[in-house]
Amino acid sequence: MASPETPAHTALAKCITPTSNRRSLPALRDMMNSAQRTVLVARLAPADAVQLRTARVAQLLAMTKYEQALTGCHLPIPPRLRQETRLLRRLLG
Repeated sequence: MASPETPAHTALAKCITPTSNRRSLPALRDMMNSAQRTVLVARLAPADAVQLRTARVAQLLAMTKYEQALTGCHLPIPPRLRQETRLLRRLLG
């Protein structure tokens, strides 16, 4: 029987402390979804380039925070999220 202080257990314990990223994952996911909806609205005609860029920057920041939280919890970053983040970085130059 493994002791409760194995490296995996210690990493998980760090991840589920009250100030951890794991507890904030749903909130960060909601922030990311909200930013995506804002981009979709900003793309509607008549689209304002400045407003669209601002919305995309906010979306990229939300996606990046979510990726960092996943990494902090030793969880994989979904391939689609990784691809969309890469695309937004290229778009925003």
